[in-house]
Amino acid sequence: MKITESAFNAVVNYMGSRPAETGGALFGYEQDNVIRQFVPDEDAKTTRSSYSLNTKYLNPIIKKYWEEYKMSLEGIIHSHPIGHSHLSKPDRDYFEDLLQGMPREKFFTPILHTIPDGGFRIFPYVYIKGNNAPMPAQLEIVPDDYKEEQEAPIKKVEVQPKDERSDKETSNTYFFVVNPKAKKASPLPKSVSVLSFIVLSIALIYSLVFFGTFYLLPIFIESILKFIAL
Repeated sequence: MKITESAFNAVVNYMGSRPAETGGALFGYEQDNVIRQFVPDEDAKTTRSSYSLNTKYLNPIIKKYWEEYKMSLEGIIHSHPIGHSHLSKPDRDYFEDLLQGMPREKFFTPILHTIPDGGFRIFPYVYIKGNNAPMPAQLEIVPDDYKEEQEAPIKKVEVQPKDERSDKETSNTYFFVVNPKAKKASPLPKSVSVLSFIVLSIALIYSLVFFGTFYLLPIFIESILKFIAL
């Protein structure tokens, strides 16, 4: 996964100081698949264990980057809590659905650990056309003016004609980002949590009684006898 210095710095400056879960869009040219721009996903729906793309915000930006700069959406980056360096099942399901309507030779889906959660680190992953499973990738930071030695010709993008019957039924899939399902945490049911608290409380009381009866009581009696003997 090649990314320019300025794009990498933009990721660090925006996401590096924020706790999981945050994210953004990665842009570049399809002929070399170098990530050249990072756009933060502002106002995304996030919790400490879930991240949902703000598609109303990102879709116009994706379209603008293509129409004005001929840059394509090359990937989505988002952060996970420390200890979760792989794409979750909801992540994989979402990206597989996304790529069915937006074919790419390569699509990058890196995971990030951030400083507030214990340290900055990137885990690059890439989807390669014809393979539904994400593959680990090697991160390479390149200069902003980087160009491939053998640059492939720019591919002509075929945009489907607009169907005047309904704008909603004919969204341009080249620009469209599907709303993902939020990655939900799996907290214990309230009844289980209450039961666990009661069991732990009883165990603690029993431990204190056992400790007092079989350890402290003999010492206390021995001290009294020594005092009487004096």
